Amino acid sequence: MDTVPFNESLNAFFERNTKALLIDLSGVSQMNSSGLNILVKSLTRSRIRNCKFALSYAEGNVKKLIEIAKMDRVFTIYNKIEQAINDLK
Repeated sequence: MDTVPFNESLNAFFERNTKALLIDLSGVSQMNSSGLNILVKSLTRSRIRNCKFALSYAEGNVKKLIEIAKMDRVFTIYNKIEQAINDLK
């Protein structure tokens, strides 16, 4: 996960003041603590703005990192985007 462009995209998202954020991690095969930190900050920013927040398709090493950090207890993680979209409405 290249954190700089991702973080810039999230900043632009939060400037639009939308109601829900779903981050699809299906194309992410590796993530370090910087990437996890961005996800945590995004969750915090979402909560401050009353914006629903969820992740989808956290798999492999990314899923392991989230579990090791015990963030799977904090993040809502979906295996199906359709279900996430319905729940975030």
